[in-house]
Amino acid sequence: QNRNGPCPLLAIVNVLSLRGSIELHADMRLTSEAHLIDLLTEYLFTTHAADLQLQRAANASIAPFAKTASVCSAAAPNASPDQNPSSRSIDVAEKDDARELRALTLQHALAECVALLPTLRDGADVNVRFNAIDSFEATRVIQCFDLFRIRLLHGWLVDPEFGAMYAAVSNTSFNQLTDALVKSEENASSALALSKSNASSALVKLDNNA
Repeated sequence: QNRNGPCPLLAIVNVLSLRGSIELHADMRLTSEAHLIDLLTEYLFTTHAADLQLQRAANASIAPFAKTASVCSAAAPNASPDQNPSSRSIDVAEKDDARELRALTLQHALAECVALLPTLRDGADVNVRFNAIDSFEATRVIQCFDLFRIRLLHGWLVDPEFGAMYAAVSNTSFNQLTDALVKSEENASSALALSKSNASSALVKLDNNA
């Protein structure tokens, strides 16, 4: 783990294996990274295939109604909003577009996750937030765990009994806190350098006066 090994990849495989979602043969003593990635990719698309099919099926079933409503609207252009099917046509079209967008978004997320899987052999970069055990900055890695329906947790919490520290840290992330510490050290170094410079100037003046 100190060398950024494949812990995230193995964690996903272990969770899905314990759930019975993927199967590793009992007589298999060794396996390859490529085999594990193939298993995970197959699981992803099998698990989310139903969601994609439902979106497409809904769009296909609504399309004829939307076309009929549009024709009716053209036939009765002077009808009131309650009588004119055009308002329903717009609603149907908006819902159709929303479903299509959700399907495309899911497809894109799945493709990103599959592309990310090989990189998990070298660890994963996550940015924890200190206010909850499941609080992370939204990244492709976190999205990938979500697609596998795995809840990622951490133990980087501050005890509320440490009032001042809790108030200062609880609403920040690891990266934000690291940046704050670096800036604090830089400011301290600058202040120290300025203090030394002022002291040297004072000594020079004393020597000149002497």
